[in-house]
Amino acid sequence: MGGLFEPDKENKIAVQQIRKMVINTSKGVKNSMLGIARNFETNARELIKNPPKSGRFYRLKVNGQTRLIQASAPGEAPANRTGRLRDNVSRRVAKNEIEFGVENVPYARRLELGDSKVKPRPYLIKAINNESKNSLVILKARIAEALVKK
Repeated sequence: MGGLFEPDKENKIAVQQIRKMVINTSKGVKNSMLGIARNFETNARELIKNPPKSGRFYRLKVNGQTRLIQASAPGEAPANRTGRLRDNVSRRVAKNEIEFGVENVPYARRLELGDSKVKPRPYLIKAINNESKNSLVILKARIAEALVKK
């Protein structure tokens, strides 16, 4: 006896179907995680990119020209001045875990969490919160799709 359950001729087909369901469910979970991670990234970038912001106005010299810039207020996603923060929002999916954040931007953490001098301007947690209901829908749908595959 090789285990708790030895398939015989009558239930061999059922065992094969169950194995296929397990494989398809794993694929469904992975596909849903990829979609959810992509949605987190897109939402965070949109929060940074899109006005309106309601912080103070200031002047900034860029290439010899003075531009009027509006900053974000505390609690709003950061204003998009150079695009560096927005462009470095990234995601990875590995072993059914989503890694989502910003790399290579030293001020990213300070903006998200705030510190003694700067009040938080969350964009990552807002993106997750914005996508939480949609994420559950995606997960359920992908698993359901995977279970009906033959």
